[in-house]
Amino acid sequence: MKALPLEAKKRTVTGKRVKNLREAHVLPATIYGKTTKPISIQVEGDTFDRTFQQTGETGLIQLTVDGEKHPVLVKNVQRDPVSGLPVHVEFHQVSLKEKIHAKVPIVFTRTFRNTLRWMFPDLST
Repeated sequence: MKALPLEAKKRTVTGKRVKNLREAHVLPATIYGKTTKPISIQVEGDTFDRTFQQTGETGLIQLTVDGEKHPVLVKNVQRDPVSGLPVHVEFHQVSLKEKIHAKVPIVFTRTFRNTLRWMFPDLST
């Protein structure tokens, strides 16, 4: 699977002033990793939503911050409890030379259930 590109900028706004970013549909985010110091960044909200829908938490994203490329995974998305919109994102920078462990969600479809019923008629699902 190829890494999806995502553009970001370094963030200088911190604290309560981050609310102004969110009102402009810009998400505050952080990149951290084993060999990387934490970097405060900002990402366009709409662009992040489209990318996150395609990759989820297990897909690789090629995050470009002011010309620097970072291979990252989405580690955590904090959401507003009322609207469900993301308010902060944490990216984990990974090494492309080391193995990583990730939880991959499995979604059972109705077709799969019918196959199970055919294979195991005594199984009640």
